[in-house]
Amino acid sequence: MGLEGRVAIVTGAGGMRNVGHSTALRLARDGADVVVTDIQRSAELIGDDEREVGFEGIVSVAREIEDLGRRALPVLCDVTEPAQVQSTIEQTLSAFGRVDILVNTARAFMGAGDDSILETEEDHWDWVMKVNLRGAMTCLKHAARAMIESGRGGNIVNISSLAGKRPSAWGAAYSSSKAGLNMMTKVAALELAPHDIRVNAVVPGLIDSNRVNVVEKTTADAEGLGYVEYRRRIIAERELGIPLKRAGTPEDMANAVAYLVSDDAGYITGQCINVCGGMYFD
Repeated sequence: MGLEGRVAIVTGAGGMRNVGHSTALRLARDGADVVVTDIQRSAELIGDDEREVGFEGIVSVAREIEDLGRRALPVLCDVTEPAQVQSTIEQTLSAFGRVDILVNTARAFMGAGDDSILETEEDHWDWVMKVNLRGAMTCLKHAARAMIESGRGGNIVNISSLAGKRPSAWGAAYSSSKAGLNMMTKVAALELAPHDIRVNAVVPGLIDSNRVNVVEKTTADAEGLGYVEYRRRIIAERELGIPLKRAGTPEDMANAVAYLVSDDAGYITGQCINVCGGMYFD
């Protein structure tokens, strides 16, 4: 959609089949140079499919971007560490001279600790908030400062979740963090509009990705199933309740992001857009 000459930062882009990876590639196809960031994942969070093909996280993603003819920069960055976020912005400016787009896809998934609110541990609550809400705020703040200093405006997209709009039991920390992210998106849109910076959110429902949830993996092991097989079964069961009868893909989310950061969406800001196959309307 005509992003030539622009520079994007995509957080959480180190999974082989996740929203960050797909978004980085889509923005590159549209003409942007892309900085891809993620943490160094622990062994238990690396999928067997990634090991089988020798996928190397953001390094592999950066190579794919370069194969598309765009420039890429892989940067290890923990969004909960403000100094690392600031360093990422500085490295981006040093390498490419500008920051035009930020896509916040890094997130803490529901997992160990997502029990009844009566059982939720404070340290788990704090960790989820630290990644999903404070981390997104820190990235937004530093990227927006660079955009304002440039005088060219910019675009910021947060990847939220239906969990932030539609409450469900046994996920209080995650749902609350995403509800907060939706509100932060709207507040930031109001504050940054005078600087020609648009801020929106994509709100996914069920996504068929290869992320690894430790609790699900433990359940799969207990049932004697491979994790991939277990995830396929869960997704197939949940798809029955989706009007479009399929889970979303990382590419579906990337397409929505690409539209929101393009000039075609130049009059859209402060919106939290559901991309969920009809699971929810508001």
